[in-house]
Amino acid sequence: MTARTAADALREAMIGRGGPEATGWSGSFEQPPAPRAGATVAILGAGVVGLTAAYELSKLGYRCTVLEAADRAGGRNRTARNGDVLRELGPSGEPVTTHECSFDEGLYLNLGPGRIPHHHRRVLDYCQAFGVALEPYIKETTANVIHLADGRIVRWRNRQVANDTRGHIAALLAETLVQRDAMTGELLDLLRVFGSLEVAVQLG
Repeated sequence: MTARTAADALREAMIGRGGPEATGWSGSFEQPPAPRAGATVAILGAGVVGLTAAYELSKLGYRCTVLEAADRAGGRNRTARNGDVLRELGPSGEPVTTHECSFDEGLYLNLGPGRIPHHHRRVLDYCQAFGVALEPYIKETTANVIHLADGRIVRWRNRQVANDTRGHIAALLAETLVQRDAMTGELLDLLRVFGSLEVAVQLG
């Protein structure tokens, strides 16, 4: 096995064909040939990246060994539930218990990544492929769609409403500025940035 072969395969698996093109990559996008019999790869760390690397390389025929120093897989991706014990390394390097979870049954806390954003398509594809159960995480983001009080859904995103509002307010305020002094000029510069005003406001 060559390092280039494994790296190319992993890069294509993680970021797809569009990613290398966007960064100027001009190499081949073809999957590498099957490895010779018995080719092995050692992967350091059983976090999300290490497990993903092992999964994708194993599909190409490599025998993967994942080495993890901790007593659990997942790396920073960890969920704490009732009865879980959390340990950190003490001053001399020995594990020291810092917390013991006493949550009510059914409650949990994501100690690392708290949610999967809607645009993390490949992570969502892995969840579907492995049958990982997902649940909605209700929070307000710029990608939320506006719902009216009567139940109708307007296909406006929060970011569109916020940006349009900022632009409208900035334009209205800029039209009221009639002074020709340094302070007015600084305020106009602020409004152009705040409201993304493309056309310079004419005073006078």
